Amino acid sequence: MLIDAHCHLTSLSQDDLNRVAARLSSEFLCVNSSIDLATTEKSTALAGQNPYVYAAVGFHPFRAGTYTGSTISSYRELISRFRGRVVAIGEIGIDYKADASREDQEHVFFEFLRLARECALPVMIHSRVDLTQEPEDTVLETIDRVFSDYREVVFHCYSYSPALLARITDKGGTASFSLNILRQKKRIIESLRQCPLSQILLETDSPYMRLRGAATTPLDLEAVYVFAAECKGVALADLQTQVAANAARLFRRKEFHDEDRID
Repeated sequence: MLIDAHCHLTSLSQDDLNRVAARLSSEFLCVNSSIDLATTEKSTALAGQNPYVYAAVGFHPFRAGTYTGSTISSYRELISRFRGRVVAIGEIGIDYKADASREDQEHVFFEFLRLARECALPVMIHSRVDLTQEPEDTVLETIDRVFSDYREVVFHCYSYSPALLARITDKGGTASFSLNILRQKKRIIESLRQCPLSQILLETDSPYMRLRGAATTPLDLEAVYVFAAECKGVALADLQTQVAANAARLFRRKEFHDEDRID
């Protein structure tokens, strides 16, 4: 089974969405991440219509300036209405390129972390900090205010150092590696090789993760699996089995996997 642990189906063109939908099956599942209330409404609706799409409901730091006092209650209602189809809160986090102030971003991030804990859902973290101004682990400070460990935390599109990865995995966290591994940047590849198989997910982050200047879709996922298997030195089938088991455990959906994990 191939599981795209983080993509944005509702941001695809209609033609691309139709192509992806035609391929979805019990052997190819997507966790559709959202970035604001509008995309969350679309994501939950799509998950309600397609048994092979699951929703992650989030609020990207780029949207932090649009957060209002009623935002969390709107998300709480959608989570309740689509219970079983919503498998995570995400993506949420901090991004130094966002127009919103750092204070506003941290406030929104914290409120969604609290919502995740309230609703017993894992979180998908978006983290992009200016390494010339602050350490790469700065996002952990906010997470640590809500979670005592990272067993419910996924660091989406992981691109930071092996040292930070060790801190994350030592606390039980999961790293999700995206199409960016195909760019073969040394730090990302070293982190991928270091990441324990039991704490890894794979994703496309399509269509936002571009390759060679071209837009991507979840149909590019197989290339991520093939490259990751080569880097980890494991058989492709074994990697598929392990990632499915990890996703089933994290998202609490037994249909993601019905076999025992490999060692």
